[in-house]
Formats: sequence, C-alpha cells, structure tokens
Amino acid sequence: MTVHCPYCNAANQAGAGFCLDCGEPFAGDGPAAAQEVLRPADRGRRAWQRWGGRWGVVLGPLLVGLIVFSAWWGDQDRRQTAYRRGLSDLHDHHWAGAITDFRIAGDFSDAALRLRDTTQFSATLQGYVVAADQAVQDGAWWDAAVALRQLAAADPYYPEVHGRLAAARSLAGRIIYRIPHGPDAGLWYAEADGSDPRRFPAPANASLHGISPDSRWAVYTVYQFYPWPPGRHELAVVDLYTGQTYQAPLAPADEPKADAVRFRADSSGFWWVTGRAWWYYDFVTQRLTPIPAPVLAADAGHGRLLLGVVAQPTPSGEPRTQLALADAVGAPLVTLPPENGLVGAAQFSADGLAILYSVQERVGESWAERLVARSRDGMSLLGLRVRGGSIASPEPIQGVLPLGPNGAPLSLIDWPGQPPFLINPSRPISVDLTGAPDPLGIGSVPLTATALHLGAGLRALQVPPAEVGLALTVQATTRTGLAVEWLGWAQHGTRVLYRAPSVGGGLGLYSVPLRDPPPTGPDGLPQDGVRLLGRAADRYAWARNTALSHDGTHLLAVLAAGALAGPPGSPPNAAGLWALRAGGGGATLVAAAATEFWTPDGWLPPPTE
Repeated sequence: MTVHCPYCNAANQAGAGFCLDCGEPFAGDGPAAAQEVLRPADRGRRAWQRWGGRWGVVLGPLLVGLIVFSAWWGDQDRRQTAYRRGLSDLHDHHWAGAITDFRIAGDFSDAALRLRDTTQFSATLQGYVVAADQAVQDGAWWDAAVALRQLAAADPYYPEVHGRLAAARSLAGRIIYRIPHGPDAGLWYAEADGSDPRRFPAPANASLHGISPDSRWAVYTVYQFYPWPPGRHELAVVDLYTGQTYQAPLAPADEPKADAVRFRADSSGFWWVTGRAWWYYDFVTQRLTPIPAPVLAADAGHGRLLLGVVAQPTPSGEPRTQLALADAVGAPLVTLPPENGLVGAAQFSADGLAILYSVQERVGESWAERLVARSRDGMSLLGLRVRGGSIASPEPIQGVLPLGPNGAPLSLIDWPGQPPFLINPSRPISVDLTGAPDPLGIGSVPLTATALHLGAGLRALQVPPAEVGLALTVQATTRTGLAVEWLGWAQHGTRVLYRAPSVGGGLGLYSVPLRDPPPTGPDGLPQDGVRLLGRAADRYAWARNTALSHDGTHLLAVLAAGALAGPPGSPPNAAGLWALRAGGGGATLVAAAATEFWTPDGWLPPPTE
C-alpha cells in the first residue's frame, strides 16, 4: 500500500518511519498517523526548513561571492572612472585635479606612473611660480621674466602666465645689440636676458639713438641721398611689439649725435635735438612737431620744457632772458620771472620739483655768474653768485643728481671751483658768495660719506659732466687718499656701485650692500665690496660698453674672450655681451659675438681722465 508524505507529498510504503524523499520522520505508524498529528502550518514550516537549509548551503556562498564581486567591480569602476577623469584633467592642464584622480585610480592601468610624473611636473611648475612671485615682490623683473618664461614654456595654458610674462618683460626692458661679422651680422633686439632674439628692422647703415623707457619703441636714423649730396637724414621709429616702422623726413642738418633722442619717462613721445633745434615726436599721432622757442632743458618725468627767449635788454643795455615753463610741444604754461643776463646750463632736478640754471650778468666792470634754483611755480630756492664768469666761455653747472635710492628730492650741485653740495627744495637759500671760498657754510647740506654710503672719511671732489644717456658720477677720495667713483644705485637701491683701483692693476667695478655706515678696510673702502668687473684704467676701455639692466639687478658688459675669471680648469668665456648679477654670483651670456648694445637707460660713464 502506498501512502503520501504529509510534508512533501512524496509516495512512501505504508509503515515507513520517515519519508524516503524529504527525510521527515513520521509520527505513529507512518505517514497517515503523522498526517493526523501535524497541522498544516507545521507541515509548511517543516517543508521550508527542509528546503531552506538545502538552498542555504548552495545560495550562501553564492551570495557572499556576489557581494565580494560587486564590491570589487564597484572599486574597479571607481578607479577606472578616476583614471579617465585624470586623463581629462591632464588634457585640460588641471594638474592638482589630475594628481587627486590618479591617486584614487591606484594601480589601475598606468595610474601610478602618471601620478608620479604629474606630481613631479606640478612641483616644477610650482617652483617657477614661487620664484616669479618672489622676484616680483623684490622688484627683480629680470628674474621674474625668466621664471615666467620657463613656466609658459612648460605649461602654455597656466592661468594668466602670458599676461604676467608680458608685464615682467616690459619692466625688465629690452636690449638691442650689434653683431659685426658672420652669418648673424647686423642689429638684433631681444628680451633683457637675450631670449627671443629677432633681427632689428633697419638697414645696415642705421645709427641707433635710443630705446624708450617701456622698451616698446626704438629710434634710428639713416642717411639718404636726395638724389645727390649733401642729402639728408631720415628719422625712423620702430614698434618693437609689432615690428612696424614709422618714418619722418628731417630737415637738412648736421650729423645727429648719438644722444639726439630725449624720451619722456612715460614713453608717450620723445624730443629730437640737433644743435639748438628741438622737435617733439608723439607716438600716438606719429607726428614730428618743431618747438618754436629756444629750449633750455626738458623735464622727462612731467613732459615739460624750460624755454628761454632773449627779451628786450635792460636800460643799461644788458641782455635779459624771459623764462617760461611749457608743455611737450612748446606751448607756454607758466611764465617765470625774467633774468638779467644770459641763462644757460639749465636742468630740472630728478623729481621735477626744482629748476636749476646759471645766469651770466655784468656787475660793475666785470662779469659774474649766478647759480639759480627755482621751484616749478617760479619761487626762488637758491641764489649763489661767484665773480669771474666769462660770457665767451661759461662754466656750466656740472649736474643735478638724486641721492636717495628712491629718487629723493635732495639734489646734488657741483658749482665750478667748489666741492659738491646738496640743496633741499623746501629750504630756500639766497647768499652772495662773491669772494667766499666755500659754499658749505650757507646752510646747504654738504655731500658727505653718509650721502654716498661708501664709508666714513670719504670726501667728494666733483661731479664730472655727463652726456645725455650716461649717468652722473661723483668723484671722491677715501680717508687714505684713494680715488673712487660713486656710480649710483643698483638692485632697487639696496646696493651701491663704485669704481676703484684693483689690486692687480687697472680699475674694478664693485657693488656693496647699502649700509650706514658700511664697515671699511685699511684703504677706506667697504670691506664687503663685491668685484663685478675689471678693465684697464683708461676711458676707452669703459666707453659705452657697460650698463645696468633696466631693473638694476644685473650688470651688462661687452667682454672679450677669457675676460671673466672662472673656476680653475674651466674653459674661457666666449666673447660677447654678458650679464653679471649686481650682488655677485654668476655670469650669463646674453648675446654671443656682440660688440655693441643699447638699453633704455644708457651706459655707465667711463672714468674721467
């Protein structure tokens, strides 16, 4: 007889103790008895327990495996997504984002290698940024331009790099140089450090006259035959940003001098000077305008002129000069009090607050020369009179020089036959020095070692006359009688330049940190002076071949092969234009084989013989 299991409904023999299919025990005498004892709910629960246990053995590991696989797959997907995002960041030059994404990608594909390379590259870029920011903070625009150029070369899409580079290059200044021989012969222009050299758009017979303070404009002349001698000169202005050239014919005149151009400080134009004739060239209109009245001096910082017209003579028949301040093209702005006599040797102080000039007038039976300083509104600041002047051979005022590292209002005057001294525009002085041997007792400020920052006991002797385009110098002696020339400030007023005899002969160019007073050695010169350059002790060895860079951080010099003293065993330096750090510490070749160069600020003056 066959009976059915109450749990799984499988057929079993009557009297069986358990189900042969599901294994559940039967109560009593077999399935029929169990069916009578167990309730339906118990039977369902028993069946679930039986089958659940069996499926649990199978599904448990499967479920665990599925969870593990799902976690692994999710992690792989996350890494793959981060890797792809890192590649996109690399393409977009988002280096920080790429580093984060490749770090998340872990060992997916070549993520670890890309993480290493991107981290190193980002650190290099950051090094350029830090160097550029520090240089900008220090005002070292040469170094800032170099760091930003390296940054732009490494990552052309770095935020604002090209705008910052253009600004730094403008403040660092450009140079123009000449290579006389070989395949590169001709004029070239480049950035301050010699990078990005380009041929200068001018014929081989061009005479260069200057570069504007913002390094955008260069001025040169070319002699042309029209169509036969004597011919004339053509004035040409080159836009160094675009390469475009503007030309302006000049009236027949004498050969223009090298310093015929006087740029305005804001680079909006320049005055063209040949003999006593002045013109003004405006970069906006590209027009050359003649100045109608005689010009005595130009204030480059404020775009003003001092005009002097010989007016109606005095009742005694002596000449009288009417003075006026005018704008850049000669339109009068302020009429100054007339001077009885002939006015000459005029100049503006560096800050434009004072006008200085000499007046030659007759006093009784002899001539006298007066030194006059006026404020720009005409107020008299200084009046010194010395007998013995000569109308035929006037002795000019030798110079006005800013003595503060930041162009302080104190100005230096070298009156003929007297030691140099300082004047202060806020302190009027009026004294007749006829017969007086020394102007230092009149309340002016004597030029002392403190003013020159070269050590105690230094005595100023004179200020040699300087051409336009050359800085003024102060000739002095140390307490031991050693001759020294003060050449001004370098590295944004933090160092002083001076020239003094070298131990091995000749003259050396030195720089020393600005200290008050600096410690000096037995010769009376600063102990910590750094020798930058050495040459023979004659004027021609230093003429128009040495200059400060536009930002004052480097000394530019044309050097012959082997002129630099390198480490023992090192090869001799190549001939050409070199840059030496104003504080010492290395030389850089700017232009190989160059024999001449021009900067926006002109050259350091040669020694006075």
